Amino acid sequence: KKMPGADLAAKQAFRPAISILSGFLKKDEIIKFYRDFPAEEILSALDNDINAPVSSSAGRLFDAAASILNICHESGYEAQAAMKLESAAFGKTPSHVYPAKIYRENNLFKLDFRPLFEELWEDRKNPAAPANFHAGFAVAAARMARIIADETGIKYAALSGGVFQNTVLLQMMIKQLKKQGL
Repeated sequence: KKMPGADLAAKQAFRPAISILSGFLKKDEIIKFYRDFPAEEILSALDNDINAPVSSSAGRLFDAAASILNICHESGYEAQAAMKLESAAFGKTPSHVYPAKIYRENNLFKLDFRPLFEELWEDRKNPAAPANFHAGFAVAAARMARIIADETGIKYAALSGGVFQNTVLLQMMIKQLKKQGL
């Protein structure tokens, strides 16, 4: 997804959230929800491809979810929004696993988290939403690992990147990977 404001997107969780929401919500809905933030300017930057590089960072997805759930819109320190989302999910049992799509493009497997965010948006007042988000991410990533394992014969999955500092996600991923026989 595009990250409006480039590096600012890592500090201001509302930026990746607005970018993601722009894929399925009307501009007026986004501007209303983010009335205390420069949503209109961000949407314009996205429309005009101004200072909005594409990012594959899983961390930005967690930041966006924290913002959509009104948990944290701006980080005072690195990964604050994602950590607050983790804290909101800690100890909670998911009530639903938000879906993600796996597809293949140019011989690469990709995860489409749009369906996950569509359900997160609809379910944003649910106290289990943070846990549901984590579960959706873990289930999708483990399913994709299984698909790749079937094609390559690889039987082990390595988890790396800052997103796996999140113990809720890490525990869910380990459980899902084991379920997938990895």
